[in-house]
Amino acid sequence: NYSVKYCNQSCRSLDEPDPLCKVQIAPMEGCGCPEGTYLNDEEECVTPDDCPCYYKGKIVQPGNSFQEDKLLW
Repeated sequence: NYSVKYCNQSCRSLDEPDPLCKVQIAPMEGCGCPEGTYLNDEEECVTPDDCPCYYKGKIVQPGNSFQEDKLLW
C-alpha cells in the first residue's frame, strides 16, 4: 500500500489508547493488515474476535478469562 496507517491498527489499540495516534507520521509505502483486521503480539493480522484483551498489564488470550475483585473479564 502507498498510504500505510499506523494509528489504531493493533489489537492493543482496541483496549488502550494508541500512542502512535499522537505522533505525526507522513504516509509512506509499506505493508499493513487488511481492513477489518489488527496486528497481534505475534505480528499476525487477526480479526478483533481473535485479538487478546489487555488489562492493567495483563494479556488475556481469546477464549480465556480472569477474575479480579469479583469482576470477571
